[in-house]
Amino acid sequence: MNDLPDIVVIPNNTQEMVRITKVAYRHEVPLVPFAGGTGMGGGAVAWKGGIMVETKGLNRVLEIDEQNMTVTVQSGITIEVLNAELARHKLWLSHQPESKQACTIGASVGCDNDSTFGVRYGKIRDCLLNAVIVTGRAEAIRVGQRKASFSSTGYKFLDLLVASEGTLGTITEATLRVVPLPEAREVRGYLCRCLNDTARGLERLLGSGLAIESGHANCRNRLHFYTHSYRERYGREPQLPEWADAILFLSFAGDRDIVAFSVDKATRIMVDEFNAERVGEQELVEGWWDSKHRLEFVPFKQKWPDSQRQKKFGAAGMAGELGTFVDVQSL
Repeated sequence: MNDLPDIVVIPNNTQEMVRITKVAYRHEVPLVPFAGGTGMGGGAVAWKGGIMVETKGLNRVLEIDEQNMTVTVQSGITIEVLNAELARHKLWLSHQPESKQACTIGASVGCDNDSTFGVRYGKIRDCLLNAVIVTGRAEAIRVGQRKASFSSTGYKFLDLLVASEGTLGTITEATLRVVPLPEAREVRGYLCRCLNDTARGLERLLGSGLAIESGHANCRNRLHFYTHSYRERYGREPQLPEWADAILFLSFAGDRDIVAFSVDKATRIMVDEFNAERVGEQELVEGWWDSKHRLEFVPFKQKWPDSQRQKKFGAAGMAGELGTFVDVQSL
């Protein structure tokens, strides 16, 4: 089996993508879009040869519409580069996968990946307003609504495009909803007696209306994944009580006063209602945030796979749907 393409092309706009697709259609050869390459499912492998489209040539911001709170971009721009540009306008795209340094907008749409801030803002579909796609017949079409948040007319082709992984065509442009940069952000950790308490606690906090933007629950063994940077920096394990079998990490964002109130109220809820204890070593919490959002690591001493040598762990990736727990065999 040949896993290499016969040719790699780098289009710079939709019109060039149309011409490339016409060639593939005329000669009946496969066409495989390639974006950040961070996926682990082999979806961007040219296992039948053909033409591979390197989408990072489609890397321009086409429009930032501050009045309508939208941004229109080419699909090959990475999320990190896009947010650096939006920050100049005090805006940001809330869809933030951990692979954002390499992950492109087109890949996020095509793979429907998760986001650190999914608890508050949802997934890429909740940001996506419309997209331009070049179909297998070399037709460039726009699906979705323009800049309105909702539309009741027409077939929902945009929903079909999300998670299609390039099987319906190549995404070349997208218009997305953006939000103002938060004035303040705080991160906290809460030690719990079991993983179920972290899930019930987060449900309670979300239902209270506090300014929570992300939540991540881990059992004690899984916690070592996030304490790796702490051990590298301080040369010791963080001090955790023996009774703590799970931890809930949270981030709060918004108006400074609202964030301060939310942190205080969340702490009282977790302590009074779920017998939790706030993590005293804030450096440990910051290490988690380095891993999840800042993506700052100790050079040549990465958390994976060094931190995952033994035992099984349980975790709840609460960026998406709440309450999904999976046991995973570590390396």
